[in-house]
Amino acid sequence: MAESALPAAEDISFLTGDELRAWSADPGRTDTSGWAAATRRRAAEREEQRSLTPPVTVPPDVRVRMGPWDITALALFGQGTDARSDTELRGSGVSGGRVRGRVRLLRTVQETRDVTAQDVLVIPHLTPAWSMVIARAGAVVTDIGGSLSHGSIVARELGVPAVMGTGNATKILLEGQLVDVDGGRGVVALTVRPDGGQ
Repeated sequence: MAESALPAAEDISFLTGDELRAWSADPGRTDTSGWAAATRRRAAEREEQRSLTPPVTVPPDVRVRMGPWDITALALFGQGTDARSDTELRGSGVSGGRVRGRVRLLRTVQETRDVTAQDVLVIPHLTPAWSMVIARAGAVVTDIGGSLSHGSIVARELGVPAVMGTGNATKILLEGQLVDVDGGRGVVALTVRPDGGQ
């Protein structure tokens, strides 16, 4: 690809399949006009989308079915609720077990170098990139996810207690806060010491 076709090599991920096929059919092509602007626009759109908070409920026209059963809420968003509680969060209990640990509030997998079994990993959602980190954590809590999500399956395979689909764990829980995670019941309890601290 011509050196000037894209601002940076990693911008190739913002080209469409048709654009990549056109280039691969003629690698020496010089007509790449618009590619740099298109990749900048797509990168900006991606960053904007990353800042959005997904809806708590699935739009009525989107359904996930397993045979005759509608499992949309369970499969995509767990059982999170907007009900406020000063003492606990609820979601889908997707991997059984109980753990007491300190919250590690993370946004990206690059922040995970020192996660230990004493940590409760609290993240927006669980993608395949987090798989190795889950194995080191004591428990996992997410804003988004249900019992059929990738992260739930990995947590079960690894035997790590997990509560998915709380809807707001990353906004409510604080770094270092002591919590009890019950991965069977789908409950994250805020643990208060006798002196009232956490």
